[in-house]
Amino acid sequence: MKISKVLLLSSIFLLLPALSLAAYGDVSTYMSSIYAGDGGSPKDAYLDFAEDLAYDSDGNIYIADTYNNVIRRINTSNKISTLAGSGSYGDKTGSNSSAEFALPKGVAVSGDTIFVADTYNHKIKKISGGKVTTLVSEDLSYPEGIYVDGSTLYIADTGNDKIKKVSTSGGTVATIASSISSPKKLITDSDGSNLYVAEGGSYKIIKVNISNGLVSIVAGSGSAGYNDGTGISAQFRNVEGVALDTESNSLYVTDGDGYSDYVRKINLSNNAVTTFATDAEMSSINYPKGIVFQGDYIYVANSGIGTIQKFNKDDGENSTKVAGKNRFNHEFGLQTNSLIGRPNDLVMTADGQYIYLAENNFIRKIKVSDGSTSQVIGSVIDAYRAGDDHRVRFSNITSITIDSGGNNLYVADRWNNRIRKINLSNTEASLVAGGGETDCHKSCNGYTEGT
Repeated sequence: MKISKVLLLSSIFLLLPALSLAAYGDVSTYMSSIYAGDGGSPKDAYLDFAEDLAYDSDGNIYIADTYNNVIRRINTSNKISTLAGSGSYGDKTGSNSSAEFALPKGVAVSGDTIFVADTYNHKIKKISGGKVTTLVSEDLSYPEGIYVDGSTLYIADTGNDKIKKVSTSGGTVATIASSISSPKKLITDSDGSNLYVAEGGSYKIIKVNISNGLVSIVAGSGSAGYNDGTGISAQFRNVEGVALDTESNSLYVTDGDGYSDYVRKINLSNNAVTTFATDAEMSSINYPKGIVFQGDYIYVANSGIGTIQKFNKDDGENSTKVAGKNRFNHEFGLQTNSLIGRPNDLVMTADGQYIYLAENNFIRKIKVSDGSTSQVIGSVIDAYRAGDDHRVRFSNITSITIDSGGNNLYVADRWNNRIRKINLSNTEASLVAGGGETDCHKSCNGYTEGT
């Protein structure tokens, strides 16, 4: 199998126009780019699993564009740009354009300074004056959340299960609380004496006293689930982000696993949890993470579908998209200059004219001669569904092949524990073999016997 893939990739380049050929051993880009959209409307920009966002006092939005390894900015003229980061995964300080991040998952703002939780570099970095510098470089493990209050930066030191703080100008890092199970995002209360923390490892929202480190439970039973209730009778699936509305004394929480997703609301006067917003179609909420309050609006970073969504705090049923075009350009019809998102496998037709590419839960068809593409079947939303065209759902296609006549594709639908057949004449998916649980990402399996 390994040899056949090498031969296939070699065949692609042999079929390209002569001007695009590279010398033997060189690698050139056939199609796609790292990310796109700078200089235009935020709705036309591509975000890659963006996990956090923050506002400055002038109304600019800063986005931790996590898997693009950059920090994006939406200015008050509603134009998006890259504030810092080259797009390369790495660890480099210096000018904004040449700096490198490694999956930054947190962003915070204080005046003209932007702070970044450079998660996979285990650092906190600072963007100021056109340069990126390191603020904290020791004793952190995968920090995912940061928040600025006054001259203090609070850190969710996720991998170390701790909450820490440091001056915004640097210096000694102090531990506020330990034994916090996988803290995600955090925010101070109205008087700055406590932190509200999304404790991801225990499916709880907790309150941490900044002066003495005492921890109390705001809401959550300690086990994963979904239940509106009061205090520990409530359940969350996967707490991530927290945002405080001081006017109503309420905390908004992002909750979900990419399949069942919500924004939950906690009345802090009695710790009653209700569901503010949900979306069964996964078009406005999908694996929500960072959340921020601005005026009367709530902004949510949907990491799963690469969008920023805006809700009025009094209306959870309606929302508008602020930023993010479909990251993987999966609209049906002819496409050019498409971004490719996490390709898993590909196969070329026997005549060498087309490539079928499996990426992010759908199948794309590429015309080798000019790189134009069209979507064959599936959607970026992972699930299990039979049918045809965009209605079909896969969950992590890991391998793809085509029959000798070029009439059918066969795919390994990994997390659905099935082998499926795609009839290319009517783009209909049918089951070849497999059973058991579907959309099975974690501790489950698909073992079953039968025909």
